[in-house]
Amino acid sequence: MVGVDIDKWNYTTYIPYDNDDTLSVRNLNIALRYNDNFKSSTLPLKIAITTPDTLFYEEAIELQLQHPHTALAVATTESRPYRTEVRLNRKGRYIFTLHPLVEVRGVEAIGIEFN
Repeated sequence: MVGVDIDKWNYTTYIPYDNDDTLSVRNLNIALRYNDNFKSSTLPLKIAITTPDTLFYEEAIELQLQHPHTALAVATTESRPYRTEVRLNRKGRYIFTLHPLVEVRGVEAIGIEFN
C-alpha cells in the first residue's frame, strides 16, 4: 500500500509492480485504509496501467465499500475486487496509477493486492 494525504487526497498515486511470473492467473483487489473522516460508501477512481512494453490502459471505476456507519477508533482496511483471472504476460515493471475523481478526506493508503 502507498500512503496518501489523509487531509486531502486529490492527486495521482503510483504503484509499481515488478512481475516475474507470466503464467499464473491472479485476482487483483484494491485495498483501501481509511479512518472516520472518510464518510462515503463509494470511491470513484481513475485507474491506469502501463505495461513493461509501454502499453497503456485506463478506466474509471466506482469502488463500493462496506463503510461502517459508526465512529472508527482506528483506521480500517477494506479490500475490494478490481479484476479477476488476470495474467500479467510480460516480465518487468507494471505501473498502476490510481487517481480519485473527487477530493477525498480520511483515506490513509491505497494499494493493489495480487492474489
